[in-house]
Amino acid sequence: MTREGKKEIMRKVAEALSGLNVGFIHLDPGELHKVYDIAKRYGLDFEDAIHYYCSLSVNAEMISNDSDLKKLGTKF
Repeated sequence: MTREGKKEIMRKVAEALSGLNVGFIHLDPGELHKVYDIAKRYGLDFEDAIHYYCSLSVNAEMISNDSDLKKLGTKF
């Protein structure tokens, strides 16, 4: 997709995201130890572990093209 023009990329992204419910999740500082545990358990960097933890905490499906998160396979 990166070889396509900007308009075509934006059209495809908009199409892929149509109907997708995206929101914000509050992460309490007291939960950071859980994020750390996930990072250590799955070999993720802290940012990826935050995304993974937040998706678990609200029982949401996570969509990513991040190669580290893809390694988790069906875990999310």
